[in-house]
Amino acid sequence: MKRFATMLLALALLLTMTLPALAAGEDVFLSNWVLTVDGTAVPSEKYAVDGHNYFKLRDLAMALNGTGSQFSVSYDVPSKAVYLVTGQAYEPEGGELTGGTEDLSSTLTPSNWALYVDGKKAPDVKRYIIGGHNYFQLRDLAPYLNYTVDYTDQGKRMLVYTANSAHRVLNAEEVYARCSPAVFYIEIYDEDGWAFQSGSGFFLTADGVAVTNYHVISGADSAKIMLPDGRTSSVTGVYSWNVDEDWAVLQIEGSGYATLSVGSDTTAVGGAAIYAIGSPEGLQNSISMGIISNANRRMDNMRYLQFDAAISHGSSGGALINKYGEVIGITSATFDYESSQNLNLAVPISYVDYQERGELTEVRTAGNEAESSVYLLENDVTLALGQDYAVLVYSECPAEWSVRYAVENEEIVSCAWSSWDGDFIDLELTALQVGTTTVTVYLLDPDDNVWDTQFLTVTVTPKAEATGGGTLLLDETELTLSLSDQGSFLMLHADVTAPDVDYFAVSYYLDNDSVVKCEWSEWDNHDIDLLLTPLSTGTVTITLVLHEYNNSDRVLDTKTATVTVVPGGEG
Repeated sequence: MKRFATMLLALALLLTMTLPALAAGEDVFLSNWVLTVDGTAVPSEKYAVDGHNYFKLRDLAMALNGTGSQFSVSYDVPSKAVYLVTGQAYEPEGGELTGGTEDLSSTLTPSNWALYVDGKKAPDVKRYIIGGHNYFQLRDLAPYLNYTVDYTDQGKRMLVYTANSAHRVLNAEEVYARCSPAVFYIEIYDEDGWAFQSGSGFFLTADGVAVTNYHVISGADSAKIMLPDGRTSSVTGVYSWNVDEDWAVLQIEGSGYATLSVGSDTTAVGGAAIYAIGSPEGLQNSISMGIISNANRRMDNMRYLQFDAAISHGSSGGALINKYGEVIGITSATFDYESSQNLNLAVPISYVDYQERGELTEVRTAGNEAESSVYLLENDVTLALGQDYAVLVYSECPAEWSVRYAVENEEIVSCAWSSWDGDFIDLELTALQVGTTTVTVYLLDPDDNVWDTQFLTVTVTPKAEATGGGTLLLDETELTLSLSDQGSFLMLHADVTAPDVDYFAVSYYLDNDSVVKCEWSEWDNHDIDLLLTPLSTGTVTITLVLHEYNNSDRVLDTKTATVTVVPGGEG
């Protein structure tokens, strides 16, 4: 997260409008930031003074010449005044926009020349003289010279947009027309050539450099994309990727692609209008609109852009677009709950290292860096009210990692882990109340970073009636226990007669779980014991359900047992 710390520092510095007087020993050096005007980089002389970028006034005047933000520059030496007139063309003196590299930082002095714009004095504009020229902050001059300025840490660019530039607020139709051709659908294939997942991506260069989420290509042997017009192309490799930050820079075969302009996510604010374009549920080039809910959402040691525009499975890797039609994030995740109300996350585009292409790596090599995963044998379970059920969880990870769960609504279902058996563990469910909820299973490394997430939908229905096809026998149907007892066993025998049932299970539920605690022993052929431990005096009815394994809706037989707990010494 060092990159983000740097990003925050830059934000704080660039938004500061005034500077303390330069003291001896403070940093002054040639700046490596790039000045762009209406999207075009221009050479310029600039210095970082105590962390702030100061640009040569004559370079800025020359760069804005011929635009709706042009201005002339003149000097009155006797009165030590600089005069700017907006709308007038600048007359070059020579030496502008040379991007000189000679370091004249040792000549820096605070300027005592007054600044006038259209005849009015411009107060509180900090300026320095370096090498005999005036240097200003772009943000200080913007209100007077009719341009806007933004910045992005990616590539260290200062973005100036003139009054007549195309950097204007777009409506939804304009955003879709401008941006959707650059967004594509991507399919991921295993080593046998089978497609096993899909997502979205978008182009940043016409020669095929594109961006998606890392988790979209995770596990890939190869990948192909489909353009909005139906053309397909192969992913020839991956330039760079980051598993933790969840981004990957791809090379797509071919050229002549439509591209997205990169905007600044570091200046995004809550309430700003945004658009999401991707392929939710495989529905290519779908657009949704909304706002940024939080521009600095911190989760799992990451900064995200939280937004409310609708996305779904398949939107991963899509483009989050600002009101100017610029991409500011990669749509990456959603809280997959019925009550989530469009709580969605995007990876900031400033995290993505897309300019340094470097060596091209095979998709199968890049896509299999993150081998640690968690899997559920089932992702959708229906239980009868009160029923117990176990979902098998498999994890592929180092021994020191952990698997955890979170229940959206603990009033509908409760969960508990069983004991590990190698890489397998049962997540034991108990249906408590009719309804539907989501159980999220996380794989975490020793630093509690989330590496993989799986979702389990649990639906609880009223108690099911037996359909036949099996027999459940109890050795007793009425038991009396004493509070002083350490526990007693209820012995069961199960037989299945339905010919199409290969595996079966027995579940139980209690109408009062405060009287006894129940725990299964191990199966012995078709016999199993239920250990009953008394908790308090009272009576409880235990309903036992014989059902087909992995199909809890198919109930083969049910039996009930009544357990009465009396005070110690009377049982």
